[in-house]
Amino acid sequence: MAGELFVDACAAGLAGALASLDRTAALQVMVSRPLVAAAAVGALLGDVNSGLAAGVLAELLLIGDLPVGGYVPLHETALAVVAAAVSVVLVRSWAPEAAGEEAYGWAAAAWPSLLAAAPAVAAAVPAGVVFRRLDALARRLNGGLVDGALRSAAAGDTAGVVAANLKGTAVFFAVTAPALTAALLLYMYAARSAAGLAAGSPLLDWFAAALFLAASARALDAVCAQRRCLLVFGGGAAAALAWMAAS
Repeated sequence: MAGELFVDACAAGLAGALASLDRTAALQVMVSRPLVAAAAVGALLGDVNSGLAAGVLAELLLIGDLPVGGYVPLHETALAVVAAAVSVVLVRSWAPEAAGEEAYGWAAAAWPSLLAAAPAVAAAVPAGVVFRRLDALARRLNGGLVDGALRSAAAGDTAGVVAANLKGTAVFFAVTAPALTAALLLYMYAARSAAGLAAGSPLLDWFAAALFLAASARALDAVCAQRRCLLVFGGGAAAALAWMAAS
């Protein structure tokens, strides 16, 4: 079991470090967003439901925290990856009866993941803070590459510009990958040890409900500059209700 957890932490750490490059270092096609990164890590660890639940909650909380100007936001990718891994470990550790399978009908399969997402995301917030500092460190380390890239651009040296960009991307990965793997090892072992404390507790139900409601309110506040956003949320809610009715 310990060996399996170690392999899972290493795999999730590498995947999370690669996804985090999408934040500012490369591509920027949104795979670094919590909804995508957490779901991918959950699938990698064999429990996409738990990863997706953690990703939804983290995305709602952090959707308005953007890297505008010189502001370095909370590291949403690291937070989501850690939360997804912790959620998977919690759900694996809980006995089926602790998840309330009989009580929640259609949501029986998803409910353990929803319950696990709340403590997992809350516990992962310090990781988001630490990796924000590491991200700032990587940016400072890359500062020395800027002058070289500018000189290459002025000289028409395309290969030099590409090399400088690749080096900068490698710095981000080198800073993030080992630290994220170490954080995942710590979090996943701690989650497995503490899993029994929350299993079956009615307080966990209330905490999960409160956190999802607070996250939804934060997301609405962040994106509802125009009224048409209500159509998006309303449409999503209608689709969810239709899916539940058909299940």
